[in-house]
Amino acid sequence: MSNSASLSIKTASVAAELDKAESVAKELSLAAKNARFIVFRAGSQAAGLIVITSYFAELAENTIQLVHTINDISLSVAKDSVREWKATLLIGHLNSARTDLFEDEHKETLKQVIQKATQMLTSISDQLKKELSVLDAQLEEIQTLMRAASVIVVTSRLESNRTGQFEQNLREMADNIQRLTNEIKEHATESRRILSRNAL
Repeated sequence: MSNSASLSIKTASVAAELDKAESVAKELSLAAKNARFIVFRAGSQAAGLIVITSYFAELAENTIQLVHTINDISLSVAKDSVREWKATLLIGHLNSARTDLFEDEHKETLKQVIQKATQMLTSISDQLKKELSVLDAQLEEIQTLMRAASVIVVTSRLESNRTGQFEQNLREMADNIQRLTNEIKEHATESRRILSRNAL
């Protein structure tokens, strides 16, 4: 399998992982809204949790935006990998044609065309490397956000101790948010793993 075909398959796999992550982020958004509702019902007992529930709602929205950005980059990578494959084929055909030519004048003309095609291929390859680097950085950002969320969940659990009758509900919400952020982190980790297999 060509490198370009492999890269297209990888980006499709990443898109599938991120589709799952986006679904989980939507669940996270709903969980944050539910937690916010309970916090408002708890009133002053849960004052410390207002900021935390807002944080989780914002985290969910940021994650969804990151997923959309990453999917756009993945689409560019897929398109550029096809362009790279076509340029590679073109250069191979041009080199074959140049070998078959008898007249030096035509060989020289074809040599110039091959040089331009090679420059184009180099440009496409460089663009792909940049896109893959940005893609990896965006996936790493999702992982970092989810690790930070885990710390905030611990704070949320501690704060829920002060909420009296709402403690159990808020602890369950914190557990749910922890589960969801872990799932999102796993999808981002798997996406990075997919991209790193036989990297360029």
